[in-house]
Amino acid sequence: MLSYETSDLLCSLCKTRNKTTEAAKFCVDCRDYYCSTCVEFHDDVPALSRHKILDSSQFQPGAGQVLQMVPTERCDKHSHKHVDMYCLNHDDVGCSACMAVDHRLYQDIFYIPDFIQNNADTSDPQAIYQELDSTTDVLEDQHKEVQLEKERLQKSKDQSLKKMKEFRVEINQHLDQLEQKSTADIEGKYKPKLDKLDEQMDAIQKKKVKVSSAKDDLSTAGENVSQVFVSTKKGKIAADDALKYVDEIKRDIKGKNEEFIPERTLTSLLKELNLLGQLTETDTGCYQPKQKASVVTSGENSSKKQTGKASQNDCKTLIKVIEKKNYNIRIPSDKEECNIYSVCDLDDGTIILADYGNKKLKRVDSLTYTVTNYCNVSGQLYQVCKISNQEVAVSCGLYKYIQFVSLGSKMVPTKQIKTDHRCYGLAYAAGHLCISDDTSVYIYTVSGSKLQRFNPFQSGQRLFSDTYSLAVSNDGSKIYVADLDFGLISFDRNGKVLGKFNGPELGQASDVCTTNNGSVLGCGYRSKNVLQFTPDCKKIGEVLKCDAACSSVCYDPKQSKIIVGCCNNNIDVYKVVELEINI
Repeated sequence: MLSYETSDLLCSLCKTRNKTTEAAKFCVDCRDYYCSTCVEFHDDVPALSRHKILDSSQFQPGAGQVLQMVPTERCDKHSHKHVDMYCLNHDDVGCSACMAVDHRLYQDIFYIPDFIQNNADTSDPQAIYQELDSTTDVLEDQHKEVQLEKERLQKSKDQSLKKMKEFRVEINQHLDQLEQKSTADIEGKYKPKLDKLDEQMDAIQKKKVKVSSAKDDLSTAGENVSQVFVSTKKGKIAADDALKYVDEIKRDIKGKNEEFIPERTLTSLLKELNLLGQLTETDTGCYQPKQKASVVTSGENSSKKQTGKASQNDCKTLIKVIEKKNYNIRIPSDKEECNIYSVCDLDDGTIILADYGNKKLKRVDSLTYTVTNYCNVSGQLYQVCKISNQEVAVSCGLYKYIQFVSLGSKMVPTKQIKTDHRCYGLAYAAGHLCISDDTSVYIYTVSGSKLQRFNPFQSGQRLFSDTYSLAVSNDGSKIYVADLDFGLISFDRNGKVLGKFNGPELGQASDVCTTNNGSVLGCGYRSKNVLQFTPDCKKIGEVLKCDAACSSVCYDPKQSKIIVGCCNNNIDVYKVVELEINI
């Protein structure tokens, strides 16, 4: 291969075959260079036989030069033309057709041999060659990274498919267990009835034998008057006994049909599901360092403060406020004081407020925190939750229904889910709604089918009393309850209590929400504060103290802000950071 340093011109035909052969001839009419082999092909074409062919001494640099060296490369767009024009404005080359079409508005267009002749130092082949060389390395490295990412993604896909199939097997196993239990249940209910019928059939058979024997005795008594008398009496007794037994068992045989009624909750749930699960994405390449603080609790961990070392398992993050702002969210149509009972954030950066006092859902811009839109909802608005970026739902308290609201250019109430209980707390995860009344938590489908009811007790004591707020972990496996009397409670989807907190630091827990790192925020109405907890309700610390009674709390991970709703026409917005602490 010829290097970039050679001054030799290359054969045009050989270049099209990715060969680098020095040109020996030049055709003035074709404006192509040819090696000693390819020029013979040129001469064999009759239509080209009259073309003027120059030897290398006539077009190579030197004393005998009579022709400028011209580019041999043909245009990508117009293959019948050579790349022999240069646009100085765009610093781009092309053929005459390219210049006429793409660069016609510019004046600094030159014929390349003329431009080179008048501008000797126009380019640095050495530097460009090195740049191309380094670019090749970059492309090779990137290609390897893309290949590794493809392999990782393929492996992830295979694992996802494997987990999906394992989940399907798990479902089949549960269905098999349900089938076995259902079979045992049906067998157990039918067996005593069938056994009793067998006993009755045996008894009837014995009665038939006795009646038949009495008939034979009576028919064979002959002329013996005394024997006829005895056989008649015994026959009467046998007939009466048989008829009496028939009357007794007729009351047991009522002729009712036995029918198996399928559990339609299963089929209705399956019809609502589109997938067996969801793919979730986590950022594997970005690292955002947290600010660190030397916060160590007293007791056995005090030694860690001395050494400056802490176990990785002891490391937690505490949310700390660095800025606070207050915003008035009252609008002209409000007739009552704004009592913000619930706040939820959407992926597009907007905030939805449930204004209990004015029975309105209000959409708020997260940059200016001004109300941009609202809709009226009849009922008591307790808790609002996001269903999708285009829909929210709100619980309506004593009115016993969940109201869905579409989030288009205007907020419009749509469908309702009616229940047989009050609706206070409301959360959504994995296609299901969690709804609470005073003492229970229910799981519903979005179409309104009730699936489960939780009414946890612990050590014989009720755990719920006034549950006005719910939250669900990101994976949907944990449910958190804020109870005015019993504080913060965490339990799983099987109803198992995972933890609870009912200390004086959280007076009248009025709201609860989760953060993006899995911790839980609890809002104290009477204590006027927000506390941070682990998923099993162990207190991490106090995040903020409010000036007024706070009724709702929401964590906005996109802007690292906490929004606190109050009962005084205002919301408080806190800018926060995460600090690493040792517990």
